[in-house]
Amino acid sequence: MEAGVDWVKQSSGWGKGGCEATTHDVRILKENIQAPCKVKVSGKVNTIEKMQAMFEAGAELVGTSSGPEIVNRMVGDINNY
Repeated sequence: MEAGVDWVKQSSGWGKGGCEATTHDVRILKENIQAPCKVKVSGKVNTIEKMQAMFEAGAELVGTSSGPEIVNRMVGDINNY
């Protein structure tokens, strides 16, 4: 925030915590930033329920490769990000 970044992003898979986005991670990020900085999340967000949970936890942007499946209320490929 002090550097003037607009977004912080939870990791999408290259660290110890794995690649799946969690509401816990989103809440930690949200609790430690101030507007106008926002939270982006990605990593195995492949259902409408997971996407809604991310938004409820404080994310304002979700990256996913399961967009068509989410819109159609289906489950995206678990192997995709």
